[in-house]
Amino acid sequence: KEKDPVIYSGPDLVEFSPVSRSVTTTTAPKRDSILVQLVGPQRSTATKINWEIDPASTAATTDYEVLTPTVEIPANASSTWIKFRFFKVSSTKTLRLNLTGADNATVSTNYKTFVYTLR
Repeated sequence: KEKDPVIYSGPDLVEFSPVSRSVTTTTAPKRDSILVQLVGPQRSTATKINWEIDPASTAATTDYEVLTPTVEIPANASSTWIKFRFFKVSSTKTLRLNLTGADNATVSTNYKTFVYTLR
């Protein structure tokens, strides 16, 4: 017998998944992406995601390049990517990103910050 499907009934949220990763930059430049997902039903229109580089980051703007400064979850989709290119670093640094808002969605309290560790 099939069980009833679990249906999410909370508010629409946006969040990072996962919330941290290490990137080794010895073979720089190196590309990497961070998944941003919508928790809730897909929408018939795109969802703009607002985010920022946290001032607590120790990575300098010369250590990375943001390849997708404007981010949207496309219509009828559940996720999108923030893409970066990383350059060689001489010491371990962190790059912190914060989700700051989204069209008609709340930022997840527990999954609003992503931390890259650059080595």
